[in-house]
Amino acid sequence: MFRLVFAVLRFDIDTSLNREIPRFRNEIQTLIGRPGAGIDLVMHLNDDDLRLVIGPLEQNLLLLQLLYPVALIVVTILAAGLAVLILLQSAKGAAIMRSLGAKKHQVRLASCAEFLFVSILGATLAIIFMLLLGITIELAPIALYLLGALTGSVTGSILTTNRPVLELLQVKE
Repeated sequence: MFRLVFAVLRFDIDTSLNREIPRFRNEIQTLIGRPGAGIDLVMHLNDDDLRLVIGPLEQNLLLLQLLYPVALIVVTILAAGLAVLILLQSAKGAAIMRSLGAKKHQVRLASCAEFLFVSILGATLAIIFMLLLGITIELAPIALYLLGALTGSVTGSILTTNRPVLELLQVKE
């Protein structure tokens, strides 16, 4: 009568299942620990190198997931601030329009429309270039940038048009 004895057992684990290695290790340990499994049967799963690489990567991924909303908020604030600064710099144009007889709301509408047109054109060009380069597009940053640009352009145009015309024409350094 022959007895079949295994000296080495090799397992190839699919790399997409790396997170399940601890569960796999526990299952194999229970099989080895059964009565009659073999006297000298020992499991060696050489995943230490894998753990050294995957551990920091998982921590980095967690950090990036936490920082993504913060980055979106920063994008929105920067877009609004940029819009306000640009519209405050174009105070002379608003003053000329006002001195030619345009109403405050017409100047506000023209200022907002001009800035939003440039912002939408820039976002559209960015989307086209990203598609040409094969980069995946997320709409959340683009939408939040445009929302910040809208908020900043409205705020900047209100701040600009609420000032007296002569003050707008003065050069302040």
